[in-house]
Amino acid sequence: MPLAPAGHGTTAAVAILAAFHLGRIASYAIAGAVAAAGVDGLVQTNTPVAALRLFWVLLHVFVFAWARYSPSRGGSRSGRSASAVASKRVFA
Repeated sequence: MPLAPAGHGTTAAVAILAAFHLGRIASYAIAGAVAAAGVDGLVQTNTPVAALRLFWVLLHVFVFAWARYSPSRGGSRSGRSASAVASKRVFA
């Protein structure tokens, strides 16, 4: 909506402009409140989860140790890998 020349409807143009800026400020305030509530929700959720942090670290240590130990055993759960069986056929 184009602004009216001075003296003809300037009050309406000022009211429209003021309403636009007040709406803009209100939307920024609402968006800020939503963001703050989201961050507060993350903080509230993180408090009980902190008790599981030790378990999570120990689980990672166990998996790392298991992965480091497994190749030194020969790699196969049955104790005989496919490559060992194949090499016995070739050299036997």
